[in-house]
Amino acid sequence: MQQHVTVETTLDEILALPEMAPYRRFMVYAPAHVPEDELPTHGIRQLPLRAVGGLGWSAKGIAEGMDSFLEAIGEGRVSQHFVYEDSDDPAECDVNLIRILPTCPDPTKPFVILCSGGSYKNVCTLGEGITVGRHLSEAGYQVFLLTYRVSVPEALPHALDDVAASLGWITGHADELELDPGRYAIAGFSAGGNLACTWGLPDVGWRTHGMSRPLCVLAIYANTDLDLESRRTASYGALPRMLGENWRGRMAAYDVVSNVDADYPPCYIVCGRNDGLLPCRHSELLKERLDAAGVLAVLEEHKNAPHGFGDGTGTDAEGWPERAMAFLDVVAR
Repeated sequence: MQQHVTVETTLDEILALPEMAPYRRFMVYAPAHVPEDELPTHGIRQLPLRAVGGLGWSAKGIAEGMDSFLEAIGEGRVSQHFVYEDSDDPAECDVNLIRILPTCPDPTKPFVILCSGGSYKNVCTLGEGITVGRHLSEAGYQVFLLTYRVSVPEALPHALDDVAASLGWITGHADELELDPGRYAIAGFSAGGNLACTWGLPDVGWRTHGMSRPLCVLAIYANTDLDLESRRTASYGALPRMLGENWRGRMAAYDVVSNVDADYPPCYIVCGRNDGLLPCRHSELLKERLDAAGVLAVLEEHKNAPHGFGDGTGTDAEGWPERAMAFLDVVAR
């Protein structure tokens, strides 16, 4: 594969590539009303890619992921699909799936929806979905990078609706996509991990929205315990953004660890002990509740993997996508 991107390439150089034109806005997405200086990449876009290490992201992982993504674009294996096709709502109009088709698709494998994080303020696909999507597509999985609604009131319920709308769009186009719409996994990172994990709850997620249960949830440094977050000053502001002004009254229904039961999908969980934003206790509690409910689950807890590690390149979480795919292959049989 020809190398286009290195850790010395700047973010602006990546985003300025002509082939990135349809996708550049969704690499670090926020609605139009969000100021540029509120994006996590503000101030580092003209610096070498290695500057993203300050965000916890893996510069090498992004470089490798972007090279794979650019190659897939050049080979016609990337397409973009806006799921609210007739909406007049600007926020809904931005919701889209970036589909990455493998060089050699494996029809026995489910497709995977990737929900990148961003504290429900933005969607950081560049640092997470692009990096992990490379591993999945190289292994034969169809990958869909989801841009869901953020920086809107009651962001979590809206984002759950966006997952449902995306699956509805996929179902409606299943024949041309050459996939089984009932065989899918959902993966998420940080706030996107919260979204993926909440989708696994039947009473607010997949069943309530009339969709099939995911075969697996991949929960990567995911926020799973809203009560724990409500007691952490740094994260206090996220809960009104996620659930609205009556967030205290809605926490019980949307709290993942309080609502796990035997209908929850099998789960692969990864976290880092030096995560300064979401402590591993979120992941540990999820594993404990899944074990108690008799749901198959694996927890990888790493000593040196900061928040935002994406595919884990350069940390001791490196290789987790391959281990997660081995788990997914088992549960999808």
